[in-house]
Amino acid sequence: MAPDLLTRIAEIGRQHKSRPSIARIKLFNNYFDNDSNLKIDEFTEADDGNCTRRELLARFLLLNAVLDQGPDMEGVRQLLCDTLNVLYGEEIPFDSNAGRVLFRSGYLLRYATIKDYVEYNVIQRGKGRNGKDYIRVTNIRDKRATQNPEEVDYETYSNLCVNHLRTHVRRPIRAKYEIQKIPLAQLLEGQQFVTGEFDDGLMYIGTNYCFNHDAPECLTCPINNLCVGRRDKTLIEEYRT
Repeated sequence: MAPDLLTRIAEIGRQHKSRPSIARIKLFNNYFDNDSNLKIDEFTEADDGNCTRRELLARFLLLNAVLDQGPDMEGVRQLLCDTLNVLYGEEIPFDSNAGRVLFRSGYLLRYATIKDYVEYNVIQRGKGRNGKDYIRVTNIRDKRATQNPEEVDYETYSNLCVNHLRTHVRRPIRAKYEIQKIPLAQLLEGQQFVTGEFDDGLMYIGTNYCFNHDAPECLTCPINNLCVGRRDKTLIEEYRT
């Protein structure tokens, strides 16, 4: 089951969805309203999905617009496919905001230690601004958890890898979990929130409260009662993303 921290972040993401102004693009203003919501009621099959369908349709429209209106070159087509696969084909995209929130809040430290992250080259000693330790969050990809495997439901994790992400042909080895896939598995097990809401929550907190300096807005942060960094200031003061 998703821990309270993940659930709270996803709740915040549901309340503060990050949506581009798609309706301002003339090509799409017949499909989206001014709040960038898909005009789902105008489609004939409006009851065959949830918010994931909106995301897929939006990407389909954007993909076709580029392929139809852009240069008719195989290289451009391949670049577009590769970009979409990287952005949307696998785990939650850990950018600096997401990684900073998950690190300071203590979530990432539930599944690996500081020493592990140094060995993974995720934490780079002295490489951050003003000599702080730098967290290169993109290096978390493919790194395995080293502790608390009991917090991950194996059946859900296996289902995620084989049937959803399709990163595995066979069921993965039990208890050898990749850190970046763990929140996805926990959200999938709870079936209350979707990945996009969790990602939006991380972005909202990272850009409005959990700033990349020594004095973020902890007092007003909506997850401050669940954040380890509120008690252990070293997670805030000694690291940068």
